[in-house]
Amino acid sequence: MSNAGQAVLNRLHPISHRFVWLGLELILAAVVMAAVAGICRALARHRSHQVPAAQDPFLMPSQQLAADPRRDRRAVHGTEALGHPPAAS
Repeated sequence: MSNAGQAVLNRLHPISHRFVWLGLELILAAVVMAAVAGICRALARHRSHQVPAAQDPFLMPSQQLAADPRRDRRAVHGTEALGHPPAAS
């Protein structure tokens, strides 16, 4: 298109060009956000397979204890909560 034709087009529809660019920017932002979310999800999945939850340094101690497979979940108190057998009476 010639410069004169481009000038006429810009003069007739300056607002529509703004909406086109806004739409393209929104589509690009959505694609970038989806890519970042996918990368974060993949990293979280990879990390969850790498470190057992009971040894994860980013969890609080109570969360590590809850994730410990040796823990006896039926026990209420004492060393039984850590998976140790009750003391003989």
